[in-house]
Amino acid sequence: DNVDCKGDEVRIESCSHNGWNVTDCKHEEDAGVACLESPSELQLLELMNAQAFQIIHQSKLIKERQQIIDQLQRTLDSLKNDVQPVQLYDGIQQTELGQLQQQADEHLELLQDLTDVSIVPVRLAGNNANEVQGRVEVYYDGQWGTICDDNWDLEEANIVCRQLGFPQANEATKHASFGEGTGTIWLDDLDCLGNETSLSQCAHRDWGDHNCKHEEDAGVVCYDWKAGFSASLSNNIGSAQTDVIFNVINANVGGHYDETTGKFRAPIDGHYIFFFSGYKYSSRDIYIDLMVNDALYKGQWVYDADSSDSYDTASNSIIIPLSMGDEVNLRLRSGYYLQGSFHTSFTGFLLSAA
Repeated sequence: DNVDCKGDEVRIESCSHNGWNVTDCKHEEDAGVACLESPSELQLLELMNAQAFQIIHQSKLIKERQQIIDQLQRTLDSLKNDVQPVQLYDGIQQTELGQLQQQADEHLELLQDLTDVSIVPVRLAGNNANEVQGRVEVYYDGQWGTICDDNWDLEEANIVCRQLGFPQANEATKHASFGEGTGTIWLDDLDCLGNETSLSQCAHRDWGDHNCKHEEDAGVVCYDWKAGFSASLSNNIGSAQTDVIFNVINANVGGHYDETTGKFRAPIDGHYIFFFSGYKYSSRDIYIDLMVNDALYKGQWVYDADSSDSYDTASNSIIIPLSMGDEVNLRLRSGYYLQGSFHTSFTGFLLSAA
C-alpha cells in the first residue's frame, strides 16, 4: 500500500511503501496497468546472457577477462537504465519474474568471479619511489587507490613484485614509509598464499571496506634482478695472495657488485658471463683464480707465464651458471703484480635467467 516510485526502479519492491501486507485497502481498490508493447525484460536479459557467455568462452587470456568485466558492467548498467519498470498484475506470472531475477543474479556473480581472478593493475608511487620500490597502489573501478598494511607481509609483497617483473620482494613496508597516499583505500586484511598472480586473487575484505587511514599505506622494496657491472683497480697490487678488489666502479646496474669486498652477488638463478683484462708490470707470471662462494671454481682462469717480458697483458671470459645469492670474485696468487688504473678491469652481467 502507498507505493511511491521515482520511475527508474526495475522492481516494485524497490519503491517506498508501507511494508508487505501492511494496508488499509479492500480489493475494490486493486491497481492495474496497461503496458506499451516492447521486448520483455526476460527477452532482453536472455539476449545479453547469450552474448556475454559467448564472449566469456572465447576469453583465454587474463587481459581479455578484464575486458569482459568492463563490458558486463556497462551492459548491466545499461539494462538498469533502459528496461521499463515492471509492475505486477494478474497476467504476469511469478515464475517469469523469478527467472529474470535469477539470471540477473547469475550475471552479478559472474562479474564478481571474473573480478576475483583477473589481474588488477599495480604501480609504485610516493616519496623516493622508483621502478623497484614505493607505495603500492592498485587500479580498481576506474581509479587508483592504496592498500592498508594490516596483515601486509612478504607473501603479499612478493605478488606485487612478481607482477612488476621482479623475482621477489626484499621488504614489505608499513606505516606509509613512502609517504601517505590519497583517495580510496581499496584493500585491507589481505591474506595471500604466495602463489597468486594478482592481489585480487588473495582473501581480503570487500573492495573499499577497511578500518585504516593513509598513515597505514603499504609499500614494497623489490629485489632487482637486473645485473651488470664493470670495475677497475685504483692501485697496483701483487705482493701476496689476495682477493682482487676492483674498487673503481664504472657501472653497477642493480647494485650487485660490492666494491668493498670485490664480490658480485647473483640476484637471480641464471647464466652469467664474466670478462677479465689485466696488465702486468713485472717479470713475474700472472695467475688469477675464479672463485665462487669463496671456493675455487676455475684455477688459473687467467694467466700469463712469459717471464721474459716485463710488460704483458692477459684476458679471458667465461659463462657460468649461478644460483641466486652466489658470490663471484677473483683471487690473485702470491708473488704477482697487476697494474692499477684502467689497465686492469673485471666485468660481468646476467646473460639469461633460469
